[in-house]
Amino acid sequence: MLIVAPTPLRSTAAQLARERVHALDVLRAAAMLLVIVLHAAIPYMDLPLGRLPWAIRDGASSRLLSHLFWWLHAFLMPLFFLLAGFMAARQRAARGEGAFLRHRARRLLGPLLAGGATLLPLTFSVFAAGWWLDGRCTWDEIRRLKFSPAIQAELFGPAHLWFIAYLFLYCLLAWMAGLRHRLPSTGLPRHDQKTRFASAPRLTWCVLATVLLVASAPAIFTAHHNSFVPAPLGWLYYGVFFIVGGRLYHDASELDRRARGGVWWLLAALPLSLLAEALVRAQNGGAPGAIDRLLLALAVTAAAWLSIFGLLGLSRSIAVRPRPTLRYLADASYWVYLIHLPIVAALQIAGSRLSAPPLLKCAAVSVLTAALCVWSYERWIRHTRVGAWLDGHTALFPVASDNSSAASSWRAPRRGALQNRDNLPVT
Repeated sequence: MLIVAPTPLRSTAAQLARERVHALDVLRAAAMLLVIVLHAAIPYMDLPLGRLPWAIRDGASSRLLSHLFWWLHAFLMPLFFLLAGFMAARQRAARGEGAFLRHRARRLLGPLLAGGATLLPLTFSVFAAGWWLDGRCTWDEIRRLKFSPAIQAELFGPAHLWFIAYLFLYCLLAWMAGLRHRLPSTGLPRHDQKTRFASAPRLTWCVLATVLLVASAPAIFTAHHNSFVPAPLGWLYYGVFFIVGGRLYHDASELDRRARGGVWWLLAALPLSLLAEALVRAQNGGAPGAIDRLLLALAVTAAAWLSIFGLLGLSRSIAVRPRPTLRYLADASYWVYLIHLPIVAALQIAGSRLSAPPLLKCAAVSVLTAALCVWSYERWIRHTRVGAWLDGHTALFPVASDNSSAASSWRAPRRGALQNRDNLPVT
């Protein structure tokens, strides 16, 4: 197997604050597309996620799609929070503490409130239609918002928008910590980087923390949680990945070391994810013992960390130069994240009566959802003030006549397109 060695990152934090890291564009684009696949696979699993009242339950199931789901479930959200921690540290270094918090509030709280007012009712309507068609509720229950206990327990919450809520809380704590340690707006000097890195817990301790958290609350991995009140141990678990992302930004050499391995890290992660799935199957709804909880925690967290650093290594092998298509998809990822869930559910409901293999249905839903999301981004969002809001653009001004604008998007923006003046990645 031929593995392309990634070009080492030798940038300081100040340089990373000014440069776009193309490997992270690859990761953001790939992770968002994989989230669509994750949700597209749910109705066709033979081992469903606990407490998840999905819109439709398909008659046919696929063990392969179950394997795929549990592997993606192990690392995707940790990967998103690690990337978000990297980007948050980058924003702090480039903007300063006060501007960082204002920027995060505008980019996170605004879409959270707008999405709560528009996307959550739309998502509920789609899911309720699926429950009714599936015979799990009646029209009267939909009208009264009173369902069976299995649905009612998970009815009120931010749905997929929980990621934004958690992320803003992390950024708020990062801002509060920054008030005690004022960072220069141009980034950390070299000696401060070393001091800060040496005083922080090593990555080994962060990995151990995730193991202990999953062992204490296996539901972080095995069950769905939809509530406007964050689950304390789950919030701490994802916070560890956010912290590690920030640390990797402040020490580029550490980022380079952890990214080595590429395919080998991924190959090591796959059997561990299968082991985690097998442990979930063995529990069969019962309360696991202490040994089972520890084994599950070790398998889940090892699969997550190995997958994350394996994908990071692969992305850096791919992104040896700017790739306009991947950068375009990375810029669209926030919009895709916001709107994909009701589209996935609606397509699954529409295809539930079709006689087709589960793998084909999952692939069709994934491709159609991604196409509709990207098309709507290009058609209605990208060149509007909504796009400026979501993508972190700072001003509305004509495109320069040089070739630099073409490299930042799938194709050269139209006249008057919104541009990101500080060229910072978003998430």
